[in-house]
Amino acid sequence: MARSYVRARRLGIALREYRNAAGLTLEQVAEEVAVTKATVSRMETAKTISRPAIIRAMLQLYNVPRDEIERFAQLAKDVRSKDSWWRAYDLPGRVADLVALESDAISISVYETNVVPGLAQTEAYCRAVVTATTPVVMADAAVDEWVAFRMRRQLRILDDEDAPQVSIIIDDSVLDRFVGDSRIMAEQIEHLQMLGDRPNITVQVVPVAAGIHPGLPGSITLLEFDDLMPANVYIDTVPGDVLLDTPAAIQRTQQAFNALRARAATPEASRDLLTARRPKEDP
Repeated sequence: MARSYVRARRLGIALREYRNAAGLTLEQVAEEVAVTKATVSRMETAKTISRPAIIRAMLQLYNVPRDEIERFAQLAKDVRSKDSWWRAYDLPGRVADLVALESDAISISVYETNVVPGLAQTEAYCRAVVTATTPVVMADAAVDEWVAFRMRRQLRILDDEDAPQVSIIIDDSVLDRFVGDSRIMAEQIEHLQMLGDRPNITVQVVPVAAGIHPGLPGSITLLEFDDLMPANVYIDTVPGDVLLDTPAAIQRTQQAFNALRARAATPEASRDLLTARRPKEDP
């Protein structure tokens, strides 16, 4: 899934929803904007890259407000963008799909029960996790590439002008599970606190005292968008990664995150928890 496909899908969903709201058929739209019925259908299903001029004509036909027309016309231009930086990496499973979705999401919520989420890992912590969790021994070059990818991936939430709102929630047990050594853990906890100080990022810890809660089954990421495209749910499992966008999956995940945020310590209290759990570095 390239970034261009994610944007084409967002645009196609919007075109279909606006057409349905206007009560028009594919044939009627095709006749009005002088394209074929198949072309309109392929636009709506993200199988054709749409020209901005056609997008404007279609949205004007649907009586969409001017500012929305221009926003989607710009999105049509962006569909042709070749800035999928992650293509330079040999990514496994659905990780490339996840990053493509992250690149356009306006909100990213992630919950982890085992380790610090990849979006929040330091380089040293990431290297230790990759080395320890891979079923087969990886060559040093492969480890280096995976770590470099993780660090590059974080730039979206740290440096982009359109950085998404990010909610990072970790189980208390993540802080008890030593990764690497005391220095690595201390640096990782400091990094989490630094992220929590940023205006677009919140970091929360779910204490053991919170008891049983909806997030216990495992690690999950929720990606949400600023238009008619449905949210996506990413689940990381041992057999393989899964992406879901069904209404039931989205609703259940949103409810789980609401419950997690309510059970977790506040961002301020979580910062204090992190400070208290920061190990003393080995001399």
